[in-house]
Amino acid sequence: MDPKFLILEMTESVLVKKRDKAGEDIEKLQSMGIDMTIDDFGTGFSSLASLDRYDFNLLKIDRFFIKRIMEDPKAAAITKSVITLAKELEIKLVAEGIENWDQLSFLRDHHCYAGQGYLFSKPLAIEQFELMLKSGKCKPTYIRKRGSMPEKDRRKYFRVHFQRLLEAKMTILEISGKKVDVGNTKVLIKNMGPGGLCFVSNIVFPVENELVLRFVTELMEKELRVKGSLVWMEEVDERIFEYGVKFEIDEDERTHLVKELSQIQIKMRKDIVFVDGSFTKASPYRYFNAKKNEDKEE
Repeated sequence: MDPKFLILEMTESVLVKKRDKAGEDIEKLQSMGIDMTIDDFGTGFSSLASLDRYDFNLLKIDRFFIKRIMEDPKAAAITKSVITLAKELEIKLVAEGIENWDQLSFLRDHHCYAGQGYLFSKPLAIEQFELMLKSGKCKPTYIRKRGSMPEKDRRKYFRVHFQRLLEAKMTILEISGKKVDVGNTKVLIKNMGPGGLCFVSNIVFPVENELVLRFVTELMEKELRVKGSLVWMEEVDERIFEYGVKFEIDEDERTHLVKELSQIQIKMRKDIVFVDGSFTKASPYRYFNAKKNEDKEE
């Protein structure tokens, strides 16, 4: 096999235990045309020292950070810093453990263009792996419990990805074309753009019933009201569901929304932990569990 097709991974624990020998082995393997990678970067005690001491060809961001980038501002900040570090050092970068489209979008937005994880493929039998190699392609998969192609693949507008989940009150306005204006429930908004939003709930809403929903929340000390229809849903955890909403607003409302979201984007660039709104630090599981306990007490 041509050595250019080989990439060997080394964990930080090996580098710490066998520092001198590791350096010699890395140089020998690289002289043969084999690329060397530092695996699980960021989880060891000597990550930066290892980058300074050894000349690695590739760096892999540990899945520990990737799985939390949409919920934990610290994980997001660390991931962005590692991306910048790799660029400055001219080292190739791969993100591990990409499992959903929001994580992939975040990485792309911050100029990390290589990754691995279940969004691309689960571990394959050798026969299936050979077929994938022959095709020369390994694209992210479109997996939805209901609905068609992910709405995020059809977007015409930008999206603002909040580092904390935004609490909102949701009301059902229409069901299959009939006005109802019933039910108020709390949901958590993950991201929003002029064309729609993605929210999280512990309630199952039928996408096929043509629901029109209204969302009321607070951003930058202003009340924000938008309405739209469900276009997709996905169960992301036990009894936790994500939904895609396409806005049904006129152009004046959309222009106003573009202005508001653009201001938020500018503030988020200056301060990644943007909290000027009805944001919560809680994960979806903890948030809805707490709400359930509150309802029982009432």
